[in-house]
Amino acid sequence: MKRVLLLVVVAGLTFLVILFATKPELLNDIWIWAIGLSGLIIKGFQSIIEYFKGLFDGDDSKSQTVAPSEPDTFSGNKLKLLRVSDDGDTTIGMLYVNDQFYCYTLEDTGKRTDNPAEVRIPAGNYPISFSKQNDEMTLSYRAKYPSWFGKHLQLSQVPKHDAVYIHHGGSHRDTTQGCILVSDSIQATGSDTELTNSMLTFQRLYQFMSQQLAAGTAHRISIYDEKWINQLTQTK
Repeated sequence: MKRVLLLVVVAGLTFLVILFATKPELLNDIWIWAIGLSGLIIKGFQSIIEYFKGLFDGDDSKSQTVAPSEPDTFSGNKLKLLRVSDDGDTTIGMLYVNDQFYCYTLEDTGKRTDNPAEVRIPAGNYPISFSKQNDEMTLSYRAKYPSWFGKHLQLSQVPKHDAVYIHHGGSHRDTTQGCILVSDSIQATGSDTELTNSMLTFQRLYQFMSQQLAAGTAHRISIYDEKWINQLTQTK
Protein backbone atom coordinates (compact mmCIF):
# COMPACT_ATOMS: atom_id res chain seq x y z
CA MET A 1 0.00 0.00 0.00
CA LYS A 2 2.80 2.40 0.91
CA ARG A 3 4.55 1.56 -2.34
CA VAL A 4 1.42 2.36 -4.35
CA LEU A 5 1.00 5.66 -2.49
CA LEU A 6 4.64 6.55 -3.19
CA LEU A 7 4.18 5.82 -6.90
CA VAL A 8 1.08 8.05 -6.98
CA VAL A 9 2.97 10.92 -5.32
CA VAL A 10 5.93 10.56 -7.69
CA ALA A 11 3.60 10.47 -10.69
CA GLY A 12 1.80 13.58 -9.46
CA LEU A 13 5.02 15.51 -8.92
CA THR A 14 6.28 14.45 -12.35
CA PHE A 15 3.06 15.67 -13.94
CA LEU A 16 3.35 19.07 -12.21
CA VAL A 17 6.99 19.47 -13.27
CA ILE A 18 6.11 18.71 -16.90
CA LEU A 19 3.06 20.98 -16.77
CA PHE A 20 4.95 24.00 -15.41
CA ALA A 21 7.88 23.35 -17.75
CA THR A 22 5.62 23.45 -20.81
CA LYS A 23 3.29 26.19 -19.51
CA PRO A 24 5.28 28.45 -17.16
CA GLU A 25 2.57 31.12 -17.33
CA LEU A 26 0.46 28.94 -15.03
CA LEU A 27 2.81 29.79 -12.17
CA ASN A 28 1.85 33.44 -12.49
CA ASP A 29 -1.86 32.57 -12.50
CA ILE A 30 -1.46 30.46 -9.36
CA TRP A 31 0.55 33.21 -7.64
CA ILE A 32 -2.11 35.83 -8.42
CA TRP A 33 -4.80 33.46 -7.16
CA ALA A 34 -2.82 32.92 -3.94
CA ILE A 35 -2.52 36.68 -3.39
CA GLY A 36 -6.26 37.09 -3.85
CA LEU A 37 -6.96 34.25 -1.43
CA SER A 38 -4.62 35.79 1.14
CA GLY A 39 -6.68 38.97 1.13
CA LEU A 40 -9.86 37.02 1.87
CA ILE A 41 -8.11 35.12 4.66
CA ILE A 42 -6.84 38.36 6.19
CA LYS A 43 -10.32 39.87 6.15
CA GLY A 44 -11.71 36.70 7.70
CA PHE A 45 -9.20 36.76 10.53
CA GLN A 46 -9.94 40.44 11.13
CA SER A 47 -13.64 39.65 11.55
CA ILE A 48 -12.90 36.75 13.91
CA ILE A 49 -10.53 38.85 16.04
CA GLU A 50 -13.05 41.68 16.29
CA TYR A 51 -15.81 39.24 17.25
CA PHE A 52 -13.89 37.58 20.09
CA LYS A 53 -12.50 40.89 21.27
CA GLY A 54 -16.06 42.15 21.65
CA LEU A 55 -17.02 39.05 23.61
CA PHE A 56 -14.23 39.37 26.15
CA ASP A 57 -13.82 43.10 26.67
CA GLY A 58 -16.96 44.61 25.19
CA ASP A 59 -14.89 46.85 22.94
CA ASP A 60 -16.43 47.37 19.51
CA SER A 61 -13.36 49.10 18.09
CA LYS A 62 -11.56 47.38 15.24
CA SER A 63 -8.46 45.34 15.86
CA GLN A 64 -5.31 46.94 14.52
CA THR A 65 -2.96 44.01 14.84
CA VAL A 66 -3.23 42.42 11.41
CA ALA A 67 -0.84 44.45 9.30
CA PRO A 68 2.80 44.81 10.32
CA SER A 69 3.33 48.13 12.07
CA GLU A 70 6.25 50.30 13.08
CA PRO A 71 6.39 52.62 16.09
CA ASP A 72 6.20 56.31 15.20
CA THR A 73 4.61 59.52 16.40
CA PHE A 74 2.45 60.25 13.34
CA SER A 75 -1.10 60.89 14.56
CA GLY A 76 -3.08 61.07 11.30
CA ASN A 77 -4.49 58.37 9.04
CA LYS A 78 -1.81 55.85 8.12
CA LEU A 79 -1.80 53.96 4.85
CA LYS A 80 0.61 51.08 4.39
CA LEU A 81 1.46 49.50 1.04
CA LEU A 82 3.19 46.13 1.18
CA ARG A 83 4.56 45.17 -2.22
CA VAL A 84 4.21 41.44 -2.81
CA SER A 85 5.44 40.59 -6.32
CA ASP A 86 7.02 42.19 -9.39
CA ASP A 87 6.85 40.29 -12.69
CA GLY A 88 8.84 42.82 -14.71
CA ASP A 89 5.76 44.73 -15.89
CA THR A 90 3.54 44.99 -12.85
CA THR A 91 3.97 45.24 -9.10
CA ILE A 92 1.16 43.80 -6.98
CA GLY A 93 0.72 44.87 -3.37
CA MET A 94 -1.69 45.05 -0.46
CA LEU A 95 -2.94 48.33 0.99
CA TYR A 96 -3.79 48.79 4.67
CA VAL A 97 -5.64 51.79 6.11
CA ASN A 98 -4.94 52.31 9.80
CA ASP A 99 -3.64 48.72 9.97
CA GLN A 100 -6.80 47.28 8.43
CA PHE A 101 -6.50 45.49 5.09
CA TYR A 102 -8.39 47.53 2.50
CA CYS A 103 -7.53 46.40 -1.03
CA TYR A 104 -4.89 45.37 -3.54
CA THR A 105 -2.61 47.77 -5.39
CA LEU A 106 -1.02 47.76 -8.82
CA GLU A 107 2.06 49.76 -9.79
CA ASP A 108 4.63 49.71 -12.53
CA THR A 109 7.61 47.43 -12.18
CA GLY A 110 10.66 48.34 -10.14
CA LYS A 111 13.01 46.41 -12.42
CA ARG A 112 13.29 48.88 -15.31
CA THR A 113 15.33 52.05 -15.14
CA ASP A 114 15.33 53.18 -18.79
CA ASN A 115 12.09 55.18 -18.52
CA PRO A 116 11.34 56.88 -15.17
CA ALA A 117 7.69 57.29 -16.20
CA GLU A 118 7.26 53.49 -16.22
CA VAL A 119 8.94 52.67 -12.92
CA ARG A 120 7.32 52.55 -9.50
CA ILE A 121 8.38 55.09 -6.88
CA PRO A 122 10.96 54.19 -4.20
CA ALA A 123 9.85 52.67 -0.92
CA GLY A 124 9.46 55.19 1.88
CA ASN A 125 7.06 57.44 3.78
CA TYR A 126 5.11 60.05 1.82
CA PRO A 127 2.51 62.62 2.91
CA ILE A 128 -0.80 62.53 1.02
CA SER A 129 -2.80 65.65 0.26
CA PHE A 130 -5.06 67.09 -2.43
CA SER A 131 -3.25 67.91 -5.66
CA LYS A 132 -2.90 71.60 -6.43
CA GLN A 133 -2.71 71.33 -10.22
CA ASN A 134 -5.59 70.96 -12.65
CA ASP A 135 -3.89 68.61 -15.08
CA GLU A 136 -5.56 66.55 -17.79
CA MET A 137 -6.21 63.55 -15.54
CA THR A 138 -7.72 65.67 -12.77
CA LEU A 139 -10.04 67.46 -15.20
CA SER A 140 -11.04 64.12 -16.73
CA TYR A 141 -11.93 62.60 -13.35
CA ARG A 142 -13.82 65.73 -12.32
CA ALA A 143 -15.90 65.55 -15.51
CA LYS A 144 -16.62 61.82 -15.04
CA TYR A 145 -17.42 61.94 -11.32
CA PRO A 146 -18.75 65.43 -10.57
CA SER A 147 -20.76 64.30 -7.54
CA TRP A 148 -17.81 63.11 -5.46
CA PHE A 149 -14.46 63.93 -7.09
CA GLY A 150 -12.67 67.25 -6.72
CA LYS A 151 -8.88 66.92 -6.73
CA HIS A 152 -6.59 63.94 -6.88
CA LEU A 153 -5.01 62.32 -3.84
CA GLN A 154 -1.34 63.09 -4.36
CA LEU A 155 1.80 61.73 -2.74
CA SER A 156 4.32 64.48 -2.06
CA GLN A 157 8.06 64.57 -1.39
CA VAL A 158 8.60 61.74 -3.90
CA PRO A 159 12.10 61.84 -5.44
CA LYS A 160 12.10 62.80 -9.14
CA HIS A 161 8.29 62.77 -9.36
CA ASP A 162 5.82 65.65 -9.38
CA ALA A 163 2.36 64.12 -9.72
CA VAL A 164 2.07 60.71 -8.06
CA TYR A 165 -1.63 59.96 -7.62
CA ILE A 166 -3.76 57.22 -6.13
CA HIS A 167 -6.44 56.40 -8.70
CA HIS A 168 -8.28 53.58 -10.47
CA GLY A 169 -7.36 51.62 -13.59
CA GLY A 170 -7.17 48.21 -15.18
CA SER A 171 -3.49 47.34 -15.63
CA HIS A 172 0.05 48.72 -15.57
CA ARG A 173 -0.78 50.50 -18.84
CA ASP A 174 -3.06 52.82 -16.84
CA THR A 175 -0.39 53.95 -14.39
CA THR A 176 2.44 56.35 -15.20
CA GLN A 177 4.80 58.55 -13.24
CA GLY A 178 4.72 56.16 -10.29
CA CYS A 179 0.97 56.32 -9.63
CA ILE A 180 -0.79 53.68 -7.52
CA LEU A 181 -3.93 51.87 -8.72
CA VAL A 182 -6.33 50.34 -6.20
CA SER A 183 -8.86 47.51 -6.46
CA ASP A 184 -10.45 44.86 -4.28
CA SER A 185 -10.00 42.22 -6.99
CA ILE A 186 -7.13 41.13 -9.24
CA GLN A 187 -6.81 38.49 -11.94
CA ALA A 188 -4.20 37.17 -14.36
CA THR A 189 -5.19 37.28 -18.03
CA GLY A 190 -2.55 35.68 -20.21
CA SER A 191 0.70 37.49 -19.47
CA ASP A 192 -1.07 40.52 -17.92
CA THR A 193 -2.22 41.16 -14.38
CA GLU A 194 -5.44 43.16 -14.32
CA LEU A 195 -7.64 44.86 -11.75
CA THR A 196 -11.41 44.53 -11.60
CA ASN A 197 -13.85 46.69 -9.66
CA SER A 198 -11.12 49.32 -9.41
CA MET A 199 -13.36 52.37 -9.82
CA LEU A 200 -15.70 51.48 -6.94
CA THR A 201 -12.74 50.60 -4.71
CA PHE A 202 -11.15 53.94 -5.49
CA GLN A 203 -14.42 55.81 -4.92
CA ARG A 204 -14.80 54.37 -1.42
CA LEU A 205 -11.20 55.19 -0.55
CA TYR A 206 -11.41 58.66 -2.08
CA GLN A 207 -14.60 59.60 -0.26
CA PHE A 208 -13.16 58.49 3.07
CA MET A 209 -9.82 60.24 2.59
CA SER A 210 -11.19 63.42 1.04
CA GLN A 211 -13.60 63.89 3.93
CA GLN A 212 -10.79 63.38 6.42
CA LEU A 213 -8.42 65.69 4.54
CA ALA A 214 -11.07 68.40 4.35
CA ALA A 215 -11.45 68.12 8.13
CA GLY A 216 -7.73 68.72 8.58
CA THR A 217 -6.59 65.15 9.30
CA ALA A 218 -3.08 64.43 8.05
CA HIS A 219 -2.47 61.38 5.86
CA ARG A 220 0.69 59.40 5.20
CA ILE A 221 1.50 56.31 3.17
CA SER A 222 4.39 54.00 4.04
CA ILE A 223 5.55 51.86 1.12
CA TYR A 224 7.60 48.71 1.60
CA ASP A 225 9.33 46.70 -1.11
CA GLU A 226 8.99 42.94 -1.41
CA LYS A 227 11.45 42.43 1.46
CA TRP A 228 9.22 44.42 3.82
CA ILE A 229 9.39 41.78 6.55
CA ASN A 230 13.14 42.37 6.91
CA GLN A 231 12.62 46.14 6.69
CA LEU A 232 10.10 46.10 9.51
CA THR A 233 12.42 43.99 11.66
CA GLN A 234 15.25 46.45 11.13
CA THR A 235 13.12 49.44 12.23
CA LYS A 236 12.39 48.00 15.65
